[in-house]
Amino acid sequence: MLAATGADDRSIRLWGLSPLVHQSSQRTQIAVLHGHGGPVTCLEVMKGEGGASRLLSGSTDGKVKLWDLASASCAWTLKCSMPIERLKITTGTEQEYLLAAGNSIWKLLDVRNARAAHALSIEQSGGRDLHCLSQCGYDVVVGTNIGTLVYDLRLLGGQSGNAPHRLLLQGHVGPVS
Repeated sequence: MLAATGADDRSIRLWGLSPLVHQSSQRTQIAVLHGHGGPVTCLEVMKGEGGASRLLSGSTDGKVKLWDLASASCAWTLKCSMPIERLKITTGTEQEYLLAAGNSIWKLLDVRNARAAHALSIEQSGGRDLHCLSQCGYDVVVGTNIGTLVYDLRLLGGQSGNAPHRLLLQGHVGPVS
């Protein structure tokens, strides 16, 4: 079993965990991954071709990196021009995307081709702040300080900027997480 951790020291550490063993000596550090210019804020594991695991990392340096865990090396880096606070792999869609979020912007990244597919600002009016990000099928659900916004990935059409949300779900008092 493998665990990955990221921290303010700008590194990612890979750890080997022995199942059902509760001794600290069994938790050995396998590798340290370097390459981010700021604190590592989020990690997401994704299955690659042939079932091999890969690790996606986001940082305050505005970069998303895809790491090959077998070689402990960086496969690609995408610059997103915003501090990355959250990452989420899309599932249940025809194409595999990565949702990267920071500040009041989320970006849709094409994982296969290592490029940005769409950028969307949710700061339309009322100073909306992004608090959480989720996805179900083609719907992207964004929790903000004024409610929950739902976007349809099929309707984005490669545009960037302010896209209309499909639904606004309100009822909570305060930020939605």
